[in-house]
Amino acid sequence: MPLSDLIAALAAATGASREMDERIAVEVFGWKPHPTNPVRWKAPGAQFYGIGGPPDCTSSVDAIAGECARRWPEQHWSVYSTGVAIVGPAAVHLGSGGGNGPALALCLAAARLALAQGED
Repeated sequence: MPLSDLIAALAAATGASREMDERIAVEVFGWKPHPTNPVRWKAPGAQFYGIGGPPDCTSSVDAIAGECARRWPEQHWSVYSTGVAIVGPAAVHLGSGGGNGPALALCLAAARLALAQGED
């Protein structure tokens, strides 16, 4: 699916979603689900599939911040009451997370940054 669809879903989200966690992992961060075993996933850069799914990005600031730090190590992410800002080579204010909490705001910002970098 295009990142624009994920961005729309994140902007409309009212809470954490395991389905969106999986979409973010695949579409933004490059995780790969095992072709036949739904509980095994391969993290970006990993050689083998591990047991357990991708991080709970929509419900955990630590999870989404960790994924962002691995994906964009040169960026610094800040969450404010008015939205999310990225400071670094791609400095930009990415707007509001829809008022649905900092984890969703960071998920939305990460998807928007990936789209801005031409990964749709």
